Amino acid sequence: EALKRHLHACFRQRNSANSLSVVFLQASGWWLGNTDHGIFRQAAKAVSEVWGVEPILVREGGSYGGVTTFLEQTLKAPAIHLPMGQASDNAHL
Repeated sequence: EALKRHLHACFRQRNSANSLSVVFLQASGWWLGNTDHGIFRQAAKAVSEVWGVEPILVREGGSYGGVTTFLEQTLKAPAIHLPMGQASDNAHL
């Protein structure tokens, strides 16, 4: 609701003849991977071997955090996100 209020307040400041409707169809919790888990160490090793660089671990937005949380809880298995691009690509932001 706070986001909705903020969006409407910003929209009112524009004095637009248009209208704004905000409907939340889905919300999910955030996901934070356990970088101490072996799956992260193995992925880092693979990145280093294949691309010859150490991976940079970045906490950044995405569109599938809720899916990852669901899979971890359902399958009881660790998960890792391996983006194949840069933040500037705006793929999931």
